[in-house]
Amino acid sequence: MAIPRMNENRLKIISISAIAIFMVILPLFIVTSPFTLHLITIVGIYTILGTSLRLAHTADIWFVGPAAFLGMGAYGVAILMLDIGLSFLQAVPIVCIGVVLFAWGFGYATLRVKGIYLAILSLALVEALRLTWVYTFDKNRAIMVPPAHFFGIDLATKVEYYYLVWAILAITLVILHRVEKSHIGAVLKSIAQDESLAMSLGIKTLRYKVIALCVFAFFAAIAGICFATYNMAISNKSFTVWASMLIVIQMVVGGRGSIWGPMVGAALLTIVPHLLGLSPFLQKIIYSSLVIAVLYFLPGGLTSLLPAIRKSLPEGIRSLARAIQSLPGKVKR
Repeated sequence: MAIPRMNENRLKIISISAIAIFMVILPLFIVTSPFTLHLITIVGIYTILGTSLRLAHTADIWFVGPAAFLGMGAYGVAILMLDIGLSFLQAVPIVCIGVVLFAWGFGYATLRVKGIYLAILSLALVEALRLTWVYTFDKNRAIMVPPAHFFGIDLATKVEYYYLVWAILAITLVILHRVEKSHIGAVLKSIAQDESLAMSLGIKTLRYKVIALCVFAFFAAIAGICFATYNMAISNKSFTVWASMLIVIQMVVGGRGSIWGPMVGAALLTIVPHLLGLSPFLQKIIYSSLVIAVLYFLPGGLTSLLPAIRKSLPEGIRSLARAIQSLPGKVKR
């Protein structure tokens, strides 16, 4: 009888398949709890933001203003659908192209700046856009947004939008994983290690950093479109500096070293505070304390905890695990 060898790749495939099946059937168990379904949908939107932002940070791009592109996607789809009368399918590509072009121009104008200076510029961008929306569109009032409607499906219920958001998230994770494992991902990592050395080898580092920022802007626009049409109302209060910092905190707490880190951080910092009934003030205190604790005790984020536990296991258990993995592929009956 053949005993399949549980190598690392097969274990990953099984784990991802199990997670996918769980997420597909999850609404069947919580359909009577709309608020829980709402929280999980918001986690999906935040994860789209966090995982795409992580790609930019792979190249050591200190962009900490994700709410800027999130808000551009949300306001863009609202304006095109409400004021111009475009359908959802017509508005989405226009918004995404517009946000990517803006990110391209912003990137070439600012990505020569590094470190804390770029972080300040990105936060200034968030506030500048927020004030633009205040004085141009909503005047501090909420704008009502029609729900997404395409291919004869009106996504007006939480269950339908749950499946849409998590399907988009699955596609996002696949694309970002392929980008990270491609030539572009290798170049971005080399830029983070030593940009001067990469430039001396003939790599046009600015071009690759702009590409990373544009990829993030595209998925941030998608997240903004989902956010606006799901909530069916948007306000500039959802796209503040604090909203940007919350996405960054989720990525840092979950772990920047893994593509799953932003999902872990988003789930923890979105679901747990609501379950505990914490006020917004207490949430900010806990978020700040958690970031300090993670950076001090676990710099790699929560996703680095499992490898650390594995390394700390007694040598006897590790030897047993290696012995089991070294078993022959076939045994006799």
